[in-house]
Amino acid sequence: SPLGFPDYAREAGRGYALYGIEQADVDQICKDLDRLDASTVRQPSLRALFVDAGMHTLRVRARGVLVAYVRRHRHPGYAQGLHLVAAVLLCHMDDDTAFWCLCALVTRLWPVDLISRPPASMQGLLVESEVLGQLACAGLPALAD
Repeated sequence: SPLGFPDYAREAGRGYALYGIEQADVDQICKDLDRLDASTVRQPSLRALFVDAGMHTLRVRARGVLVAYVRRHRHPGYAQGLHLVAAVLLCHMDDDTAFWCLCALVTRLWPVDLISRPPASMQGLLVESEVLGQLACAGLPALAD
């Protein structure tokens, strides 16, 4: 039977190289999560969401989801900025659901080149998030506060 989130998370924790997870992906996930702080988030509503979730707990949960994601999807693998997507998902759902939503976003809903490895990493994600932010603020002015 196919592996579920707990299997990916548990197996990934046994040894990254053993499961085909590149150490560079794990290092980038850890770097990004270390930088994840509510004070660096520009949108007040998102900042409040992160604070309410508890930053330490959110980082630990996001690491599990992201490592499991990389275990399942070696290509495209981790791209800088996915930690923010995982964090937002985890503010609204349990780890298992956030894992599967992240997998669906990356593999089924986003264009192939939205996330990519360097040198183009994050460019598509940054453009999309800016456009989405502008549209959301225009359609839902309360988000702009």
